[in-house]
Amino acid sequence: GLHDHICQIQSSVPLPPRFRDTGWRHVHRRPRRQGAGAEIMLAVINQVLSLSAEPPLPVPPAWTPLPLGLLAPRGWALEQLLLQANSLSGYMPLSTFPGADTVNQSVWVGGTAAPKGGTDQWLPYWANGNVPLLMLLRAAGPAAVARLDPAAQLGPVVDRMMQYVLGHVNRSKSGPGAGWIGPFLNEPGDTNGHGLWDPLNMCRALLMYSEGEPSSRPAVAAAVVAHLTAEARLLESDPVYKWAATRWPTFVQVCLYVVDHVVPQFAGARAVLPLGAAGTTKLLMGASRLFRAKGMDWRGYYNGSSAVRFPTGPVAGWNTHDHGVNNAEGALAWPAMDRRLGAAQGEADAAMTLVLSRLDEYQGQPNALFCADEAERGAESGVSTPGSFKGTLFKPRGLGGLEADVPHTCVSLRG
Repeated sequence: GLHDHICQIQSSVPLPPRFRDTGWRHVHRRPRRQGAGAEIMLAVINQVLSLSAEPPLPVPPAWTPLPLGLLAPRGWALEQLLLQANSLSGYMPLSTFPGADTVNQSVWVGGTAAPKGGTDQWLPYWANGNVPLLMLLRAAGPAAVARLDPAAQLGPVVDRMMQYVLGHVNRSKSGPGAGWIGPFLNEPGDTNGHGLWDPLNMCRALLMYSEGEPSSRPAVAAAVVAHLTAEARLLESDPVYKWAATRWPTFVQVCLYVVDHVVPQFAGARAVLPLGAAGTTKLLMGASRLFRAKGMDWRGYYNGSSAVRFPTGPVAGWNTHDHGVNNAEGALAWPAMDRRLGAAQGEADAAMTLVLSRLDEYQGQPNALFCADEAERGAESGVSTPGSFKGTLFKPRGLGGLEADVPHTCVSLRG
């Protein structure tokens, strides 16, 4: 088990003072559950033990992303990137309109903005779109970078944010939040699952930043590996709720990126991989399977075999499993992540066919769009909202094959 590699959390040890000084704080919201929780954990443990026959290494990906810069945006693609960078998306760090403080005054960068909706996921979301956006523009060459609006300062802002996050990771070796990247505001026991989910977009943003800024790769690799190790530690004892449950494929995706790219590059660097190459791979593969076992049963949801099922009619009230973004983030990534964790190719193909056929039947529109909630948010590419094309229902791939959140332009398409 994961105990072979990591120590248990000692909840009496506080975060280092520097985190409290910058507005980062640890809020341990929930004592360990007893009774029914123990029965749930026993069922999960039995399920995980049954996975011991699965391959120790991930199944090779169906395709290998080209290195950043080998191809660069030109023509229409370049113009779209510049439009996004020079509009609302690029100006978010300087904006004063309501809600912008969740990005430009986020606790992730030492700000004092109160977490909106009880979560601090907003800057990571912004970074997961704007970091690859900036890296693609830099890869396009000096002429493209020169067309960035100097008033927005997108390049300097992104560089400062990434360096701040890297400079404020929790480097303690034990205690709550040890190894955590960013503010430890929501442990998974917050009943909404924000603790395990919120930092994952920042992990993706940092990894994509390191592809465009090679000098940052050792620091990024060490920070992401430490954070995934910390999440693996929490997964051993904590339940997986709502947001984290539906988006378990995101955790798997980040883990597999590390196994595919970081482990080979830093195999002999103990500062980056304290467990070594083999130990890190074993840890991340085990944590990925544990997260999958404790997360949303997307197969049962789509084929109707679980208690929580795909709706074939109006839904009474909002919930996380029917949420369009969660289906885009979780369900549409589930077959590929399941395959890479050892599922048969035919099984993964059938799962993908099942998901798309259900969406086509119940959410497909004559104008080639899918229908889902959050229409008021406008066109969020990659999410099954009325503003996203079927071709982009799969969240768009960022650098290295990681999912990216394409930033909004100043135009909002409403359903």
